[in-house]
Amino acid sequence: MPYWSQQVEVNIIQQINQKQLTANSANEQLQAFFNKQNIVGFEKTAERKLGNTIYVTGKLISSQNKYSLTLLLELNKKGFEIVSVRIS
Repeated sequence: MPYWSQQVEVNIIQQINQKQLTANSANEQLQAFFNKQNIVGFEKTAERKLGNTIYVTGKLISSQNKYSLTLLLELNKKGFEIVSVRIS
């Protein structure tokens, strides 16, 4: 899974608070949320870079709701990897 860190912190609205997940589990959780909520778009609202870390915030758009998304990415030898995903 090229864009995921080996361990990813995942917090998704209306799901049991989950701490660290493997890349595969994080990907499955995110896909399940996107499918269930019928996510059709993303609007980036901010991006901040601090050293080797980038914070991206925005809104996930579905036909009925908008959800806040916060991503934490870190730069390593392979490029940027997702370290944390929060959807509220």
